Amino acid sequence: MTTSTMGHTLRKILIGTALSVTALAGTIAFASPAGAATIQCTSYLNNRGYEVTQKHIESCRIGAEGNMNLCSELLVDLGVVPTHAVQACKRA
Repeated sequence: MTTSTMGHTLRKILIGTALSVTALAGTIAFASPAGAATIQCTSYLNNRGYEVTQKHIESCRIGAEGNMNLCSELLVDLGVVPTHAVQACKRA
């Protein structure tokens, strides 16, 4: 590989890395508090061994919007143990 080719390849890598970092920073900056809370709720469920589906995510989103009772009820209807549902929704 010539020096010119190496320089061109390195430049491509650096540009790609810069674009990735910029995209990640934008995602983090614009993440909503409700979105972050929903992730905490679904992560709790995942860590307890539940396979998190779109319905679980929607239930956690409802909890993140402030409706803890409905969040818990929906999660229990999906097969989540009641104590786990309450704890997940508290994180939402």
